[in-house]
Amino acid sequence: MNRAAAAAEVADALRPALDNVGGPLGIVGRVIGLGGDELDAGVPKWAWLGIGVVGGAIAMYFLRPRVEAFVGD
Repeated sequence: MNRAAAAAEVADALRPALDNVGGPLGIVGRVIGLGGDELDAGVPKWAWLGIGVVGGAIAMYFLRPRVEAFVGD
């Protein structure tokens, strides 16, 4: 069995578990500390945008030398 077929098989096996926690956004919500009630109520899209912006800013603060070296600045 090749890797693509194995990956597809694993994805099919994990789909019910992923759907049970609310999909990819549900997993991210759990990682950042949201409980089941908050996830059931739904997180507005603007809040996810804010989380992404803040997370990106923090990542850039700590990874700036590596990014500059990668970009060639």
